[in-house]
Amino acid sequence: MKKLNTKEITVVGILLALMIVLAATPLGFIPIGPINATTIHIPVIIAAVLYGRKISLIMGLFFGLISFARAFLNPSIVSFILMDPLVSIIPRILMGYLTGLLFDLIRDKNDKIIKIIAGIISLLLSVNIIRRIITSTDTINTVSLVVLLLFLVAGSYFILIKSESRAYKVYLTASVGSLLNTIFFLTAVYFLHAEEYIKAIGKSGSAIGVIMNIVYVNGIMEAIVSAIIVTGIYLRIKKVRIFK
Repeated sequence: MKKLNTKEITVVGILLALMIVLAATPLGFIPIGPINATTIHIPVIIAAVLYGRKISLIMGLFFGLISFARAFLNPSIVSFILMDPLVSIIPRILMGYLTGLLFDLIRDKNDKIIKIIAGIISLLLSVNIIRRIITSTDTINTVSLVVLLLFLVAGSYFILIKSESRAYKVYLTASVGSLLNTIFFLTAVYFLHAEEYIKAIGKSGSAIGVIMNIVYVNGIMEAIVSAIIVTGIYLRIKKVRIFK
């Protein structure tokens, strides 16, 4: 890997500062009904779509180190899991590198195919939210989900239909990158600390069932939040207008 130039070092510094702020404040955990959507990984995805896998790998490492340190500085009932670097650090490095690699691979690929894939992902996310709205029995949860659905539909329309930029590639990368973060982290938890984790969060049943439910609920919500936020930031930074 080549040494970082001055501009890249500056970008890493800014994104690292943002990540620390997210980790140290409630901004890192956005409540959506009964669950929290993690946003601490968003600077990693921003690095991936702006500068590719080299910078996103470095940001993934910092993400892991912050998670590891936070487990000691601000402990919770599941902090013992994050005290294991195989859970807190390695999955975040993989997520950072693969998210950057994904964007590097699709950046110059056929626009129509990438837009169709992004559209399918948006549709699947929307269907999932609608299903949760229909089955929800909590008013606050229902309202939160409706608001999230409106943001997703509006954002998807402007990004996938009105945008003439590569915003839909960013949208796709952010969605997949966020899901990779959830999947890699919980896979490490499953193989290394499954039973302890299930007991700590007060769940019963098979470990794989509980963890898959968390992937399904938290992972999808975080993917939606990440896609909207990262694409918005990208458009702002690049000064790309989404209206013709």
